[in-house]
Amino acid sequence: MQTLGNNAIAASWCTEMCEGWYMPSSGELFCLMKASRKGSVLFNKLNSLGARLSGWYWASTEHDRNEAINVSDGGTVFTERKRSEVKVRAIRAFTE
Repeated sequence: MQTLGNNAIAASWCTEMCEGWYMPSSGELFCLMKASRKGSVLFNKLNSLGARLSGWYWASTEHDRNEAINVSDGGTVFTERKRSEVKVRAIRAFTE
């Protein structure tokens, strides 16, 4: 997760998408990847629209002050230096 001063660029990008959007935790991202691999109805629709999840994505979960967690489309969880370039996926909770 690249940082600019005290601001986390990846997290800031997610929250600036629109109200209610945020950078998922490692657990949320892991569940998202698992659902994507299982071919749920939601992901079949998203994939048909070109929103396929592939590669590695940052989670908001930090490992320590220099590293954060990222999760692969295969469900692998890994720590990475925050200055590394990894994809970001913003999410939004479903509400009634």
